[in-house]
Amino acid sequence: MENIIFKALLSLMIVWLTTGVTFAADCSCHGVCSDDKVEAGRSMISVARATISATGKVISLKANGTKPLGFLCLSKSVLFKLRVLDLDDHHCEGKVTAVAAYLKGEIDLIVRSPGQGRTTIAMKQASGVWSVTWKPSKPGTYHFGISGYARDLCSDHPDSNDDTSDEITLNNNYKSKITIIKVDIKAEDGAGAPRKYVDADTDVAASYNTVKYKAVVTPPIGGTYTWSETSTKITLVNANSQTVTVNAGANASSAVDAEVLKVEFTPTGSTTTCDDAHDLTVVHCTYTAYADDVGAIGHGWWQHSISPANAKTLLQPVDIRIWANIEVGYYPNGELNYWGEAPGYVKPGQQFEHTPTSQHPWDIPFILLDNGLTYSKTLDASQGLYSLLGNNCCHKVIQAGGACGVAIPPDKTDPDKLHNYLDEL
Repeated sequence: MENIIFKALLSLMIVWLTTGVTFAADCSCHGVCSDDKVEAGRSMISVARATISATGKVISLKANGTKPLGFLCLSKSVLFKLRVLDLDDHHCEGKVTAVAAYLKGEIDLIVRSPGQGRTTIAMKQASGVWSVTWKPSKPGTYHFGISGYARDLCSDHPDSNDDTSDEITLNNNYKSKITIIKVDIKAEDGAGAPRKYVDADTDVAASYNTVKYKAVVTPPIGGTYTWSETSTKITLVNANSQTVTVNAGANASSAVDAEVLKVEFTPTGSTTTCDDAHDLTVVHCTYTAYADDVGAIGHGWWQHSISPANAKTLLQPVDIRIWANIEVGYYPNGELNYWGEAPGYVKPGQQFEHTPTSQHPWDIPFILLDNGLTYSKTLDASQGLYSLLGNNCCHKVIQAGGACGVAIPPDKTDPDKLHNYLDEL
């Protein structure tokens, strides 16, 4: 019987690789299929002949071969199938029978993972087909084999010289490999985390409203890159290279992560496409100075702002966020003494009875907004001594602007001068 078994084993294994669609190629004939050679009058079973569709082309699998099945994205899964056929028309007790009732066995998928050794996964049988779904855990090249046995369990074989069972043994001798690839959007250096924001193209320096991202493929292989976006707020330069440049327009995003940047990677010689996406926000940051020169005692105050409003979640550290999108002023806490001094007091929100008679906003980069907000937080923690001549509300307007890159002339230290300056801008 063993000689017969090894002759039958010349047939091929069926392995279907799928990423959502099962490719099938059944051996539909009865008796001898394709070029299988079977001794007449003997009952036997065999692994069926088939091909596999992978990465857009048909690949014939060879016993003991290592021909690659192609590429697969890390997020996908692979469906392996092995069909076993009874080559004597399934005669059992003199009748033609169904495969499912008379084929039994234990067949395993052998997986050799990069850096993880060998894993054995039991395949499940249904209607003469053993199958298992496998999902990779990391990028790299995986090698596969099939081990186990399948047996025809007919109790009587009138056409097989009284054989009571036919069996094939699979000893990890059907082999192939798949390269699992992963693509990630990274910072321009290819290592750091990708930036979550880009400044709106207002009057900030050009270096702030442009950001570069790099697609990193693991394992490193050649291929083509295609970048795209789903936004009218950003445009792309070099969208068919590994590194793309994102330029922001003049308008902020409607919300955090509203803009989506996507890259698709296709390995050379393949139609498999793997992708990654990155959400980002076009932010518009401003510093606004206010002045009120009405009445005997005027006032000056400021505000650091960011839009969209929920972009405050991008600010770090967390405790500076309460100082964004809110007016802030500096007052004496109580009556001034003979020298025009009193303990200082920071007032966030509505500035008592003051409304601006003049104001002016400056566009500032996000990276300097943190500095301005930190100034307000620090001033609140250590409010100092208010001085009518040397440390009043207008002094603080100048300092708060300087912290985020806005240069207000140092002589605008009373509400009248600050009002006139802002009114002329």
